[in-house]
Amino acid sequence: MKYTFLLICLLAFHFGTAQVKLYVAPEGSDKNPGTRSKPFKSPGAALAHALSYTGKDVIIEFRRGTYELENTIEIRSGSFPLHSLELRSADGEPVVF
Repeated sequence: MKYTFLLICLLAFHFGTAQVKLYVAPEGSDKNPGTRSKPFKSPGAALAHALSYTGKDVIIEFRRGTYELENTIEIRSGSFPLHSLELRSADGEPVVF
């Protein structure tokens, strides 16, 4: 019984802080859901969507290409609802901002 309770607690913790992965690609669309097959087009859209995952670990992966930033992207810790945020290139693909 003690081990069952421990297992339930560990699973609840694991699923409570599950990772969310979002994708961005130059040929994507900001109307897309941000999946690997339907990525966002802009880093700003991906970040705005990521912020809806309160308390989660979010990874934003950028597909190969060049990204034009219309505005500076600011991330402030005071209003940061995520557990963690990681920005990286997908599978080591070259990315330019």
